[in-house]
Amino acid sequence: MATLDYHLSRSGSPFKNLIAKSFYVDNLQGRRSNEIELLEFYAEADKQLRSAKMPLRTWVTNNEKLKTKIEEDNSGYVVPTTTSVLGLNWDVNSDMLSLKSAKILVPEVITKHNLLSLVSTVFDPLGFHCPVIIRGKILIQAAWRTNVSWNDPLGEEFLSSWMELYEEFKALSEFSVPHKVATQGVNCVLHIFCDSSTKAYGCAAYLVGNGESNLVMAKAKVDPLKTKTLPQLELTSIWLGTKLANYIHKILSDINISRTVIWSDNEAAIQWVRNENCKITYVKNRVVEIREVSANYQIFHVSTGENPVDLVTRGVEVKDLVSNSLWFKGPSWLPCESLWPSQKDEVVVYEIIAQRQIDPVKVECLFEVRECSSLEKIFMITKYVFQFLKKLLLKISPNRVSKITLPDPAIYWLRYQLTKIKETFSWLFYSVNPDPIEFKSLYDLLQKPHSLSVECSDLIKDLGLYFDPSIGLMRSRGRLQHAEIAVNSKYPVLVPPGEYLTNLFILKAHRYNLHRGVQETCYYSSTTLDSQGRTSSTQSD
Repeated sequence: MATLDYHLSRSGSPFKNLIAKSFYVDNLQGRRSNEIELLEFYAEADKQLRSAKMPLRTWVTNNEKLKTKIEEDNSGYVVPTTTSVLGLNWDVNSDMLSLKSAKILVPEVITKHNLLSLVSTVFDPLGFHCPVIIRGKILIQAAWRTNVSWNDPLGEEFLSSWMELYEEFKALSEFSVPHKVATQGVNCVLHIFCDSSTKAYGCAAYLVGNGESNLVMAKAKVDPLKTKTLPQLELTSIWLGTKLANYIHKILSDINISRTVIWSDNEAAIQWVRNENCKITYVKNRVVEIREVSANYQIFHVSTGENPVDLVTRGVEVKDLVSNSLWFKGPSWLPCESLWPSQKDEVVVYEIIAQRQIDPVKVECLFEVRECSSLEKIFMITKYVFQFLKKLLLKISPNRVSKITLPDPAIYWLRYQLTKIKETFSWLFYSVNPDPIEFKSLYDLLQKPHSLSVECSDLIKDLGLYFDPSIGLMRSRGRLQHAEIAVNSKYPVLVPPGEYLTNLFILKAHRYNLHRGVQETCYYSSTTLDSQGRTSSTQSD
């Protein structure tokens, strides 16, 4: 291929880039939107490969004019009516794809080895048959949970399941799917449906153009052995769907895909992607990856009954898949946007909070925190109190209170600390300035930058301090401003030294690091604000 690339790079052919892109190993595969372009592409490809002393010997096409041209140019050659395309059988006359049938021997006993061999005999690169194949993968995972050795016999239940799959896999090669999924030069919309269950998750891609919808590709995977909640698995299926969408955009670059829509039947996962306000590590990592690859994608909710990927998560038999229009065409309303499911009002809690101006002083005390010896107990009691108050408010005004987001306990108590600081005074020692700076004064002045003193200006500049009106606290701009992480990680909160709650933060960090030295404790304290946010603390020595 390196020799061919070099030859094409020195060629003046207008098709050189298309020819180079159309190669897979030693096979040239191309498609054109009309006969004129197709004939030109054939002539140029044949010319370039012959000049490079790499003539193409086997030609297959479903176009009659090109078929006649090939047979005229290659005396005695007859264009075959069937061929293999990337491991699939292609019926040229009907333009249909089907799986290759494989010889499967029935073993005397069922082992992990035999089970894996059975599932591996089915090669389905496009995933059209994955609702059936996933049943084999789920069975393999069940076998792995038994802790039986590789070649030791499995139980009787695996024997009956193996025989069922054996019959199902033999029937897979008996039905075919359309080769054509879209037309070049026509605006298409790419729809990605995602779903998950307690056994498997997956996604399916559909191209809609000219009022017609066709399945393009699908992916299916078994759930990880490490237990995850169903919303987390649904989020994982969305993550897989965004990767599939990017792959299709790359592979079908000659198809005009003007819009990409992702569908999921789990509202919790959709809100995680929209709001980026969940503090669960697994969720945060998936959301970051989803946002990296799906900047221009839309995500909508669809009911489970209209989600074709529900078939993947349950697994179906071949007879139920063959005539299933939902799987091969998608929902009936897909080609007409006016018939799409209506969506609920998008309440983006994170953005709403960020726009709200909070009074930095008026915070009532729920209970005496000094009666609690740990942050965990303080935050647990606070959450229970907030939930109780919300239930009371719901009885009074259910329509108005239903969209209220409970305050974060850590932010609540840090703001309450500022109220107490006004009475008790807390001093912040800054290395450049020999005189201590009152923390409350710095807090007040930071909301009025034009009135800052020189000492305060130096401190603010070096620590990158600024007032965040969304939480009513001071934050620090560090070196992670452009990192793809949560806002609280990029901009840690500055807390006053010597206060009871601050000491509890430091104590927790010290215990978390197994009573290590000052450096480890300070590092963890500067990156952890536990109820699930972030904080930075400064101590005076």
